[in-house]
Amino acid sequence: MICDPGDCFEYDNTNTNVLSYLIGTMSGGTMADYLQPILFDPLGIPRPEWLVTDDGANRGAGGLSMTPGDMTKLGYLYLNGGVWDGEQIVDEAWVTASTTEQASGTSSTSGVNISNSSAYGYQWWITETSGYPVFYGNGYGGQTLYVAPDLDLVVTTAVAGTDVNAPDAQQPVMPIIEELIVPAAIGG
Repeated sequence: MICDPGDCFEYDNTNTNVLSYLIGTMSGGTMADYLQPILFDPLGIPRPEWLVTDDGANRGAGGLSMTPGDMTKLGYLYLNGGVWDGEQIVDEAWVTASTTEQASGTSSTSGVNISNSSAYGYQWWITETSGYPVFYGNGYGGQTLYVAPDLDLVVTTAVAGTDVNAPDAQQPVMPIIEELIVPAAIGG
């Protein structure tokens, strides 16, 4: 490690993969097994496909296949402080902490911010658009779950057909959200 925990930031999928492995191991199954009854079932989400590693754990940093509607349910859950249909599904303190800046989002080693100068919470990017606080998750190929609580807005994108050898050919979704959808939600 190049610095003490909490002193610097480095985006790293490995940490999320380890987190998934630990939760699965401690719960006696996989991350998918753990989340199904406490998160997915209450939201009405059928067991999603989730990539499994060679050691039988779900890949925490990716490989979770969900419909845009099911992704939107997760955004709506967080928009409402972890409450779904009158029931507290996710602890409100965790929702607040995870969607609050915990790190700058800029790499301590390279000086690069891979998410357009956004800060980072716990598994969420944190920013503001048009003066409104926003948190969002970015996935492979333009899959984005974008939440603007003050606008009561959840936006889900699922862009298919990404060519990993031609990332510049991919339609970036953040400009569409920030320059078209958010202004429409504001009324401008």
